[in-house]
Amino acid sequence: MSVRRAWLLGLFVVVVGSTPARADKLDKDSKKWLESVNAIILPDEREIYAGLKDRTERVEFEKIFWARRDSDPSTPANEYQADFETRRAAADKRFRLGGVAGSASDCGRAFILLGEPDKIVQDTAGEARGLRVAESWTYKSRPNMNFTGGQAQIDVDVECRFRVAAVGAQLDRVAGTLVVNPNLAYRVQDGRVTRLADLLPKPSAAQTLLKEPRQEFPLAVQNGFLRAEGSTVIFGAVRADAAGLTQAEAGAQKTVALVVAAEAVNAEGKSMAAEERKVVAVVAADGSVTAGYRLFLKPGAYTVKYALVDDKTQRGSSGSVAVEVPDLNRGELTATVWVVRDLTDEPGPSDPKHALAALVLGTRKEMPPGAAEPVEITSRVVPRVTAKYAKAEAVQVFYEVCDAAADPTTGKPSVSVGVTLSKGAKVVAQAPDQPFELTHVINSVGPVPLEKYEPGLYTAKVKVHDAVTKKDVVVEQNFEIVP
Repeated sequence: MSVRRAWLLGLFVVVVGSTPARADKLDKDSKKWLESVNAIILPDEREIYAGLKDRTERVEFEKIFWARRDSDPSTPANEYQADFETRRAAADKRFRLGGVAGSASDCGRAFILLGEPDKIVQDTAGEARGLRVAESWTYKSRPNMNFTGGQAQIDVDVECRFRVAAVGAQLDRVAGTLVVNPNLAYRVQDGRVTRLADLLPKPSAAQTLLKEPRQEFPLAVQNGFLRAEGSTVIFGAVRADAAGLTQAEAGAQKTVALVVAAEAVNAEGKSMAAEERKVVAVVAADGSVTAGYRLFLKPGAYTVKYALVDDKTQRGSSGSVAVEVPDLNRGELTATVWVVRDLTDEPGPSDPKHALAALVLGTRKEMPPGAAEPVEITSRVVPRVTAKYAKAEAVQVFYEVCDAAADPTTGKPSVSVGVTLSKGAKVVAQAPDQPFELTHVINSVGPVPLEKYEPGLYTAKVKVHDAVTKKDVVVEQNFEIVP
């Protein structure tokens, strides 16, 4: 099996579109707001905010900022914002040093993000200046917040600064988990941000179909997972037979205009993420069409509802599938695997009307030989929804490795990844172990031609070994070869 190169891409940032190269100087109110949310704002959000055209756009950003952290944006109350303001006021009072607000200190940030420590030990024997002494704070694991070993310790000095710099980066990760509605992305163009009212889901024919299911033609679905900042992305693909759908001639191909929609609901039936796209799908050689969706979710159990609608006739079908979303942001070694038909590199930016626009991994610039300037390349996952492959086809084993540990001496991670294909207990193909000095790896093995393998059920297994922690993680996915 051949090994495909690793993508080193900035995947799934919260901005869609472009931000201006220059922005006017932040006004007094914008600076004040930015300082007030310093404990919880994400680096990408800070950059987007600074790049907006004027105060009007930043006020709209602020609405989206709080809605992304609101457990139910459809109601007027924002419980998280109220809790944040209470904690910030307490931090300002409790940790104020000189003319600096307490919430701007390291102590204040830890308090706002983690709450009251379970235990505080004061270093009375150490240096003390003014009214404070150095302290050691202990936090025990709690619902929705687990610490390695069951607890976390934060040491702060007399000026309320972290004694270990890495604590700040760990709190960045905690801040990311506060975004409970990551699908409310900041859509920015020319320094202007799409209004919150336009981002919130509105009823449509496809969304109505999600709530009132019907089947006018058969559907199949497949889901894969990737890490995003503070959440996990579900990459979904829905397949339907094009017979009975409105087909149009497009040169040598036939296409179908479709609406693809998806919604994830939790155990209580509450909508946690939703998406709808209008796309144009090319009819495949087997007479099928496939369209993709993308949902950003917190780890946990969900029911994902999906729908496909013929945009010309409004004929549609819907279905649902139970999904367990993995936690790919927990700060320890994790991995995912997805057996797909292909991973493509296409010249040019991603077309939002492409049927698989939701399955774009990212873009990069490359300089072709003899070219005068770089060319943008779009990388995309091309799934096989049924997970059934003919012997004449090939598969790609696509995987992601998250949070490999850095060696305390060298500062470098060291992981190796092995990929095998098995039929029952017998390994029928094996790729050489690939070493990486990266904390985050996105890579694939393949294409693997299937012509020499007998029909039947196969398992693609990815084994990750972290040489620093001596930990192994194994993930696998089944697929079938048919005559």
